[in-house]
Amino acid sequence: MAHAAAKTDKPVREGLVAMLGPFIDTIIICSMTALIIIMTKDWTIVQGPELTSYAFNSFIPHWGHVIVSIGLAFFAFSTLISWSYYGEKGFEYLFGRERRFIYRWIFLLFIPLGASIKISLVWNLCDIGNALMALPNLIALLLLLPLIHRLSRDYFTEYKGYKNSHNQSG
Repeated sequence: MAHAAAKTDKPVREGLVAMLGPFIDTIIICSMTALIIIMTKDWTIVQGPELTSYAFNSFIPHWGHVIVSIGLAFFAFSTLISWSYYGEKGFEYLFGRERRFIYRWIFLLFIPLGASIKISLVWNLCDIGNALMALPNLIALLLLLPLIHRLSRDYFTEYKGYKNSHNQSG
């Protein structure tokens, strides 16, 4: 949704930029975390949310837990901002722009609620919410597949032509 709001004449390029975030998060950050946990073998000692902090502290003594805490704070803050934006845009679509203040109040009330209930319930609610968002998005992607294919083909054909002409003249 954030990338859909961008003003661009090249939607495929914006889509490529949009894929960069999940790539960095999933492939680089998660793989790094998994490798540290595997190398330290801390999964045999600690489980659950403490595992990452424990493993980083084993790998980088006295600073590992600080790195994890800072990363978690950035993750929590960026998640609050992005989910606030996405939720508000969805609420506006369903109920109108003039009623978005209702969503903002509900969202603000859920922040302390989410911070005070059991973490397993928070994760379960987040997983349910993500699944409910993923289903219509996957259906939309399937329906838009012919358009995505055409735009991608045109973009990369144009890019290849630009690259070839740029290399020949340089």
